[in-house]
Amino acid sequence: MSQTYSYDYHLCRFRGGEPGKAPAPAFGPLPGETRMIDLPGARVRANLAGSGKHTVLLSPDPPHVLESYAPVIRTLADRFRVLTFESPGFGYSRPTRRYDFSLEALADIIAGVMDASETPRVISAVPCGNGFGALRFARLHPDRIEALLSVQTPEFGEYLKWIERVDPTGEIRVPLKGQRHLARNVQEVSRGWLRIAENDRAQQALYIEESAGHLHNGACYCLASALQQFVATENPFHDWRLDRPTAILWGGSDKTYRHAPHFSFAAYAPTDREARTVAIPGVGHFPEMSRPDLLLELLAELAAAA
Repeated sequence: MSQTYSYDYHLCRFRGGEPGKAPAPAFGPLPGETRMIDLPGARVRANLAGSGKHTVLLSPDPPHVLESYAPVIRTLADRFRVLTFESPGFGYSRPTRRYDFSLEALADIIAGVMDASETPRVISAVPCGNGFGALRFARLHPDRIEALLSVQTPEFGEYLKWIERVDPTGEIRVPLKGQRHLARNVQEVSRGWLRIAENDRAQQALYIEESAGHLHNGACYCLASALQQFVATENPFHDWRLDRPTAILWGGSDKTYRHAPHFSFAAYAPTDREARTVAIPGVGHFPEMSRPDLLLELLAELAAAA
């Protein structure tokens, strides 16, 4: 582990939050079972709920945590077995010294979480930047992916442009400086991001309140390490496409993607079939949380095609 990522490793250990001491969940209790999974790269917090022929893989888009996804999990658990994990360095999942925030490292975490929960295959609906970790997993382990739903994940190059928009000064992308900035200003950064990302004022207030409570309780938000590793990564998906049913769910009024094509992820869809794209007007960066009913509809279609 480099000195840069070691900073966040030690910071997460220092914060040392325990989810059981977090504030009462704003979105109701989590269904199913929540536990910690010890892997070489991280101690990962995961939830398993529901039942069914197909398992859906989810991961809350930081600074959201498992509790933020309770309504989503409840909606899907009536139809699917739902496996949800907090990615290392976010929420209550603690990276070890081996974790370097790369897409390969996240793909290894996905494999470990699936193995620990006795899940041979999944339909992935992992959102935003973590969606590239799921895409990397799909490339490395194609036999373990039944289908893939892209949730606010664009094409790789478009995501790099997005990073520049959400970090206009570039401070977060500077090694060590970015980590120190986040350590000093984590509440401010989280609050500012949620104000931009969520359009519904009532939901925005709930997200900010819950995020603030978990960060105060010691949840991690290693955004600097994640973005720095991402911008240092060469596109690992150049001239490659999935060979699985693919669909796209997009918040059509996401201010951080105002001029970006919502269908750009289709560059990774199979050439012999069209990726159904649902762009929801008025919805911001978290379409799966704003419209879990549409998430369920798209996943049901993918399960039927898998």
